[in-house]
Amino acid sequence: MPFPDNPCIPYMRRVIEALLERGGKSYREFYPVVLDFDAGELKKPSDFGDCGREIDESDRVFQWESHIEEYERERELRRIYRQIDSVLRQIAPELNRLMIYTGRMEYFEDFVQTMYEENGLLVELSEKSAVSFPPGSFVIDFGWNAGGVPVRMQEDVFYLPVYQRPWEIVQNLDIAVPIGYNTVIVKGAAAVDDFSSEDRFEREFYLERVL
Repeated sequence: MPFPDNPCIPYMRRVIEALLERGGKSYREFYPVVLDFDAGELKKPSDFGDCGREIDESDRVFQWESHIEEYERERELRRIYRQIDSVLRQIAPELNRLMIYTGRMEYFEDFVQTMYEENGLLVELSEKSAVSFPPGSFVIDFGWNAGGVPVRMQEDVFYLPVYQRPWEIVQNLDIAVPIGYNTVIVKGAAAVDDFSSEDRFEREFYLERVL
């Protein structure tokens, strides 16, 4: 898989609850602001014109080997989008508010309707070009390119990068979560008896990773 994997996707709610508890907040106070993955961050070398040029670190993208076909890129995008869907399904119940910044507004229309009908949750959608971080929000960033969104936030805004730095399941099923320049250990979050994903193949994949 050319794009970095996050083996802790099935346990994201547990991780978030543990981080909220450390910050003295309840789940009902949780205001997630989700930054969707941008398909433009997944490119082949031919997309750069001169493939030999050096790519600036502030504009990081994954370079594909020249033999990788477009369908493999689409397959990789679907995998990433499934992980985002999994996290949204986990965190949506019991929420009072949710903001999603995305470049694929139509994709989330069914999700918005379902959340309102099942949970009474009003999901706000906005274009990624208009990102802002309200006070007290909890930013969940699915982007790979850290320079793609200006991360200049108030001190009371929490920022959780999902892909920009590797997450690990360590001993005793603890999860090592990269926060800023530090790593936070969430105790026992990676239990194998409760998967958020409804996809059997995804369940088997993560079970293998843990065991």
